[in-house]
Amino acid sequence: MSGTTGTLYVNGTPVGTNPDITITPADLGTTTQDWIGRSEYAGDPFLDASVDDFNIYNSPLSAAQVATLATGVAGAGNVVDYTFDETGGTTVTDSSGNGNNGTILSAEPILNFGDPNLNDHLWRLTAS
Repeated sequence: MSGTTGTLYVNGTPVGTNPDITITPADLGTTTQDWIGRSEYAGDPFLDASVDDFNIYNSPLSAAQVATLATGVAGAGNVVDYTFDETGGTTVTDSSGNGNNGTILSAEPILNFGDPNLNDHLWRLTAS
């Protein structure tokens, strides 16, 4: 979001823009329904996907920055930076330095996207 304009990107390409946003994330205050892959509404479906890298920044990214991230370059969120490089357990570590560690409720760790030549992990989300 930049000013009152929010842009939604999919794989680095803008797919939607709203020039009339009147609320910012800071306006939400303290939240308790902070999910990756799940809505706060019980009737909504879970995300059926794998997640590798999740970042939150304290300012909008430019179109060029979004396009760079879409090439596979790792992000470095300065509010939250989850690389999902954990090989198990129930905690995902925040690499931003802010200590915003997350709790893994229902996911399966996957090493190297199935390719032994890579040194990376991701998490396949599962409904719980």
